[in-house]
Amino acid sequence: MNVRDLIYLAGKKWRVFASGETPSADEIADGLQALQSLVDEVYVGWTDVDEDAAYTAKEDERIKTAATVTLPTLVDTAEGERRPRSGAKVMVITGTTPVLSVYRGDLASWVTASSLTADSEIPFDAQLHNTAADALAGRYCDLFGEPTASQYRMGQRALGILSLSTRPTERVYY
Repeated sequence: MNVRDLIYLAGKKWRVFASGETPSADEIADGLQALQSLVDEVYVGWTDVDEDAAYTAKEDERIKTAATVTLPTLVDTAEGERRPRSGAKVMVITGTTPVLSVYRGDLASWVTASSLTADSEIPFDAQLHNTAADALAGRYCDLFGEPTASQYRMGQRALGILSLSTRPTERVYY
């Protein structure tokens, strides 16, 4: 599913788009803006790093550098190596241009989550696509008309789920 599909799904949930209807260029542009705002809101909580040499990022780092940054394929933990967790993020800032990458566990790969286009891969795992559509619908509900109370709650609940899905979980030892 790409961003265009997500925008369509969000509009369909609010009964703005009929089945099979294609969103207009303006609706896609508004959806892209709303989705980028949503992504910027849920992917927060950074460890800041200033690095002058080539560097392999760690999960949830925001790196200011002019050097090459490699996104991790494996992460060292107390239990050993593992793949990055779903929803892990890395932001690389070169000059004034930030590039956000998000790890999608279902694809076992990093996807770019900044400067989204209609054809971009959605920066959330597949099991969160419906939730992302609900949150997106809530984000640009003013374009779809006044939301009902249940639609508003649905959007807020979805936003909360997405926010939690992007946070690292900490092991608790008893």
